[in-house]
Amino acid sequence: MKFVIENEVFELLPDLVIGIPLIKGFDNTKGKDNAVKFLRNTEATLRETMTLDQFWQDQRITSYGDAFKKFGTDPEIRRPAHIALAKRILEGGHLPDINPIVNIYNAISLKHLTPFGGENLDVLKGDFRLFIAKGGEQWIPIGGDKAKPALKGELVWGDDIDLSTRALNWRQCERTKMTDKTKNGFFVMDGFVDVNKQVMEEASKEFIAVATQLCGGEASMYWMDRENCAIITNSL
Repeated sequence: MKFVIENEVFELLPDLVIGIPLIKGFDNTKGKDNAVKFLRNTEATLRETMTLDQFWQDQRITSYGDAFKKFGTDPEIRRPAHIALAKRILEGGHLPDINPIVNIYNAISLKHLTPFGGENLDVLKGDFRLFIAKGGEQWIPIGGDKAKPALKGELVWGDDIDLSTRALNWRQCERTKMTDKTKNGFFVMDGFVDVNKQVMEEASKEFIAVATQLCGGEASMYWMDRENCAIITNSL
């Protein structure tokens, strides 16, 4: 399969970097208790080590607000994924127990304050692309049954069928979501070279280690940026 970032994306965000861990042959029914424990411990650590004031001043947070504004998305209305998750924890809430793989990447997202999403590789059709929406592209959110089309100018991920993710990392779609039956997945991290590239590298290594330890599978890692905007993987 092929991952592609269209050139026009880098006109808006020249320092964008994308990390893609890919894991084949995992069992998303294994390691449930340990995955939930990992998530809850990570939530507790975030509350103990960071205040809301510190959170809103952290460059891993502020840089995404600036980026979203560049492609016409209000980050107060459509919050970057890791910001929405961490804000919920710092305000005293908890993340839902979804399934082991999702719990693990949500925990990693909280721990490193970096966006982290997952997609079911087996339902992907054609290339997976990051591009600027023309407006009206079909997207059905997780848990939804009606399309909520993309807005013109949004950065969106999609394949030959429809969109998987709107506003770079804001929300994912119903069709490609991770379930307990998912066996092959790819996971998308996004960041900026001078802001959190090192953080992303640490997060990806930890994610692969924890996910394969608890759920099994064979992992590989891919990186994309302006100089490497298309990659072909040995996915299946």
